[in-house]
Parts: sequence; C-alpha cells; structure tokens
Amino acid sequence: MKKNSANIDWLTIVLSDSPSGGAEQTQKNLITHLTETGKKCAVLILVKKKYAGWEDLESKCKVVYFPFESHFLGFLYLIPYLFFFFVKNRINYTFSSQTFVNFILGFYKKIGFLRKTKVVTRESTSIFKFFTGIKLKVY
Repeated sequence: MKKNSANIDWLTIVLSDSPSGGAEQTQKNLITHLTETGKKCAVLILVKKKYAGWEDLESKCKVVYFPFESHFLGFLYLIPYLFFFFVKNRINYTFSSQTFVNFILGFYKKIGFLRKTKVVTRESTSIFKFFTGIKLKVY
C-alpha cells in the first residue's frame, strides 16, 4: 500500500448533485447501499454544490465537489484530478454512468494506470441516437 494513502472500496463520479437525474440517482442508490454495508466510498461531483442531492451521504463517505458551474470544465479538470486521486488513494472499484466519464476511466484502465482497480460502467444513453457528427466521433 502506498505511504499515506487511503483505501477506498468504491469511487463514483457524477455530473451534478441534482436529485432529478436518473444516472445520478442510480449511482446514489449504489453508494447508499454500499455505505450501509460498511464499504468505504468516495463521490466526485463535477460541478459546484447547488442542491442537497448528496448531503445525506457527506457524513458517511468522502464527497468532493469540483469548483465549477460548467460540466465541461469539470470534465477537463477530472482528467488530471483523477491522476492525483489515484496516486493518493487505493481504489478497489470505480463506477460511472456518464459517457465521457466512462471514456476517461476506460482510457486510464487501458493504459494501465488503473491496474488494480476494477472499472464498472453503466451507459444510460444511446450515443448513436442522440449524437451526430463531431460530437459522436468524440464520444
């Protein structure tokens, strides 16, 4: 184990703390269950705190809000942030339900950066139905 590192059983990454999104609600349900069963969890939220969507879990797990209004800036910040987060913490599992976050986690896994971390993703959007052109190629 790395010196001064924390062991986190599950890390999930969400777009916002809004309670209305289906993907966010699925992730919240999973983290709620995991914390209730004694797992150590962390949540990265890609924007500033705006709602109380994850407030009830802040005392049970590590919840980090990024300092941005925009998801786009949160995505850009996530790439280097994850690098340092994984250097400082040993993560057993990651879980994501957003296309671009899935890409980032998959890319880090592919290049061997997340060798000891299991990456679990859920895709709730059919990118081939909702995106065209350059946006589809990016995804």
